Formats: sequence, C-alpha cells, structure tokens
Amino acid sequence: MSKKKRSVKDAAAEAAKEEVPADVDELRREVKRLHREARQRQGRTQLIIDHVAAGLEAHTAPVAPPRPKRGRRKRRESHLLHLSDWQTGACTPTFDTQVQREMVLDVMLPKLRKIHATRAEAASVDEIHVVLGGDQVDGSGMRSNHPWEVTETVLTQAMETCPRLTVEVVLALMDLYPKVHVHAIRGNHGRSGPRKADPNPESVNWDTVANMAARLMLGDLVDDDRLSFHVEIEDFVTTFACGGAIVATVHGDQFRGTGGFAGLPYYSIAAKVAKWSLNQVFDEDFDVLLFGHYHVPAAGMFGPKQWYLNGSLQTDSPFAREKIGATNRACQRFQVYDPDHNYPIVDHLLWLS
Repeated sequence: MSKKKRSVKDAAAEAAKEEVPADVDELRREVKRLHREARQRQGRTQLIIDHVAAGLEAHTAPVAPPRPKRGRRKRRESHLLHLSDWQTGACTPTFDTQVQREMVLDVMLPKLRKIHATRAEAASVDEIHVVLGGDQVDGSGMRSNHPWEVTETVLTQAMETCPRLTVEVVLALMDLYPKVHVHAIRGNHGRSGPRKADPNPESVNWDTVANMAARLMLGDLVDDDRLSFHVEIEDFVTTFACGGAIVATVHGDQFRGTGGFAGLPYYSIAAKVAKWSLNQVFDEDFDVLLFGHYHVPAAGMFGPKQWYLNGSLQTDSPFAREKIGATNRACQRFQVYDPDHNYPIVDHLLWLS
C-alpha cells in the first residue's frame, strides 16, 4: 500500500473516531465490564455445580417409609412446621452440629410424634407443610473476622451436614403424614459475599444450595403426590395454601433494625406487612406471615394479618445477646390449620433446649 493510500485510510479512521460520541465509548466500556463480571460469575457458579455433583455421586437414594393410611374422621387438619435459623456449622459454648442433630432428631421429632398422635384422635391429619425459612447454614462470609465460631466450611454445611439432616426430618415426617409439602427460601447467612459488595445476584446463596442438595438426595421420592419440594430461587418470598389460609414466608432480614420493644423492630414489621398487602407485592394476598432471623419467638397482628416469628436452634447466639439483649432458648414453631379458618387454630412452640 502506498504512503498516499495509507495516509487516506488513517485520516478516515481518525475522522470516524472523532464522530463517535463520548457516551458510546462509555457504553462500550460498560459492556466490556459486564462481560467480565458475567465470566467471573459463570466461573463461581460452575465451581458450585461441580462440588454439588461430586458431593452427590456417592449418595444412595433413601427408601420411603410405608405410606400412612388417610384418616377417616370427617374433620380435617393441616399441620405446619416452621424450621429456620438452624445455623448449621456454628459453634458457641452450648451449640455445635452434634447438639443440632440431638435437638432435631432426639427432641423435636419425638415431640412431633406425640402431637400428631393426639391430634389424630380428633381429626384426620393428612398433610404437613414444612417451611425451610432460611439461615439453614451458618455460612462463612458472616464469620470472616471470627472463624473460631464456625466448625465446618460452608461447602460442608451446604452439601453434607444440613441437607442430610433435612432429609432425615422429611423421611420421619413421611412416616407420619400421607403427604409432605416442603417450601424452602434463602436467608442472609448463606450469601456468597457482603450485602453491598457481592458480585453475585441474591439467588446465589448457600441456603439454596443446601435446599437443592436435600431435594436431589430425596431423588424419585419427590413426585408431587406424596412429597413435594419447592425451592424458591429467584424471589425472597414463597406463598402456599394451608387449610383455609394463604401463608407467606420470608426470612426476616427484610425488616430493618433491632430497635423497638425488646430488641425487635415491631414498627418495621407492621409497616412492611401493610405495604406488602396494600401494594400486592406478592403473587397473591396472604393471611399469615412466617419469618425468622431474630432467633427469639414472637407473634403479632396488623389488621387481619397475623405474623409469627420463629426461634432458632442455635443457643447462646452472639447476635441475640448483642443486638436483642437476650440469651435465646432453642425452639421451632408448629401450627395447626383447618379449612374453616384463615389463621392457625393452634400455635405451639417446640422447645428444644
């Protein structure tokens, strides 16, 4: 190419460059940045997928217990078990993974069997709804400055300890109820990074991994006939019908602050309940709201809406002691619904410590 032709080409390129608006260059840089972030997210997601696959390779699918007979009594009930804030992997002077297993298998399940036997004398109890309400794992990002409070890596929490205990609970409930419905959401401890600096979307959460691992461990038992298992991935809330009520469940970190009475943000709870209902934020309106996060049980109403705050398995919680000013006693929540009421006709705390 001659010098004349080269100079003409260079001049054309310079002119074209001058004609490109500055905002277009800025958009191009933004596109490159987003592509770079997408590649980073894809790499982290693939790492999680690989660990999940490897962790489940040696797992043997469980055998379902015989299906209980349906009750013949005319009056019918639906039961609900709210399991949240298990904090799998956390370690305090009074809590670790062994204590957690003993609470769930040796204390909670025997109490449930007694309650079920008592209720079955007066009504047909054909189903139970199990809410996995978040913070099933303790995570690792929340403990980066004090790792001595964690006994397991978040991978072990989410792929082994927590889902295997969840599976044991589900199988035990299948031994009592003809139908078991599991509804799982994520909490804040399962985040892969800090709230304001996490490059991943909120759906990338170790609670979600633990819940999906439990569902996969149950294998073909999840058939929507005897056992349904819904893991909510994209949204922070899930709703379902229980008896005559529409129940909504969130984790609880949506409520801001630890002020108010006794360290609980009652004003924030009432304001959010009102806004969620009046603005129809959820897919369908709700009668009952379940949440956890604060590690101490409580309940209240806002107009016709009832809300119930669950307890935690973790005892001597640093969060409860510092932020709420309480040393919590481990508990989870059990409720009874029937077709004639849009609220629980029985609300019972299962004390585990």
